[in-house]
Amino acid sequence: MVHAAAGGLGLAAVQIAKAVGARVIGTAGSQQKCQVARRYGADVCINYQEESEWWNQVLSSTGGKGVDLVFDSVGLVDRSLKCLAHRGCILIVGFAGREGNMEKVQMNRILLKQAKIIGYVSDAPGTLRMGSLN
Repeated sequence: MVHAAAGGLGLAAVQIAKAVGARVIGTAGSQQKCQVARRYGADVCINYQEESEWWNQVLSSTGGKGVDLVFDSVGLVDRSLKCLAHRGCILIVGFAGREGNMEKVQMNRILLKQAKIIGYVSDAPGTLRMGSLN
């Protein structure tokens, strides 16, 4: 699943995922943005403005299993856990949609899902660090 699937990072993630053979579910904030995401390879795109509990739509699209991987540039870890498959992974690459409000995630939900959460941070041009919370 790719959040903000019609944005710069999101479109790149959609295209890379399709190139390696993944079924891609995207989220976006309008039908127009969903059309863009689908044009670039998303198999399904959910407009979270119309679907307030969009994670239920994701679960429905996966037959109740949930997604194996979430690409999150928005800051939707807590909600993504609701549709993450058991032992799935959330890749955090930013908090663009949180408007300065950092989310709080209940750690027991990570434990119960046996989820892996990975964050990428760039300190300076040309450097990339990776942190992981299992």
